[in-house]
Order: sequence, then C-alpha cells, then structure tokens
Amino acid sequence: AKDGLLDPNGQPLGVACVEAMPDGEVWLGAGAGVFRCDGEQIQWMEKFAAIGQGSNLHRSADGTVWIAGRDGRWKYDGRQLAKVVERPSVAVVSSDAQGKVWFGARGQGGGVWRYHPATGETRIFTVEDGLPHNTVKQIFQTRDGYIWVGTQQGLARFDGLTFTLFTTHNTPSL
Repeated sequence: AKDGLLDPNGQPLGVACVEAMPDGEVWLGAGAGVFRCDGEQIQWMEKFAAIGQGSNLHRSADGTVWIAGRDGRWKYDGRQLAKVVERPSVAVVSSDAQGKVWFGARGQGGGVWRYHPATGETRIFTVEDGLPHNTVKQIFQTRDGYIWVGTQQGLARFDGLTFTLFTTHNTPSL
C-alpha cells in the first residue's frame, strides 16, 4: 500500500466498515481502531482507544453508535463510551426498528446476540435455534420486519420466532 492510508503506527489502515454520521462525517472501523473522515482528513479517534480493533460500526435510529470490536461490544451516545457486553470476536452490528441491537459473532460461542438497550436483556441464537452456521458475516432488517442473517454457510431469515434457511432445496435459483 505505497500510497494507501496508514494508521497511527504507520501500518495500512485496513478499513473493515464505513458508517455515515448525520453531521456529514464518515466513521471508519479499522484494525487500529475507530477513525473519522470529514471529506478532507482522516483522524484517529483517540477516545475510542480502549476498543482496540473496531471491526464494525452501526448508528441506530436514536443516534447511538454501536461498535463491534475485538474485545467486545461498545456503545457511544455522543458523550460517553461504554462496554455493553464482554464478548470477543464480534464481527457485525445492526439494529432493528424496535431499537434492539443485533451483534453477529464468530468462532467459539458465535451466533447472533440480540441486545435490548432499555432492559439489558440479551438473547443468543445459534445453530441450535436454526442458524446455518455460528460464524455470522452480516445482519440486516428489511422494511417488512424480517431480520436477515448471512453466515459462513448460508442465509437465514428470522421472523421474530423462527429462522427460515435458504437452501438449494427451498430456493430454486440456487
């Protein structure tokens, strides 16, 4: 990366995710932490140093920034950074229309973790609950309310009660 972006240690930045903020800035989750870009400069956000590697960022409807890092799950409300759940290897974070936050983990103890910020309640979904694999790559809610989960071994749709797997047997185009 001769002309690429470098982190504060002089290493390639390695951007894992990009999240647009309401003020026009773009935040980056990268191997060396969380950065912000105002369109002209990229700056390391030192206040997020405790997070370490920021593998994924998500801004929920209430403005909270959720960060899935190597050492757990964090939230930033615009004033304070707080660790929500101790959990290594969080790969992805998303939120739904009801305000719940969804974390996708990988490796041992992986799966989908649904967190309710108002109550602190966490529900973990794994292959035992119908996921195709416990290494989660993506989580997204569609307008019709379904939660879609992309895993290392396929796709599942959650209707609030059960997961529907999409396979070559039930999806003709595969």
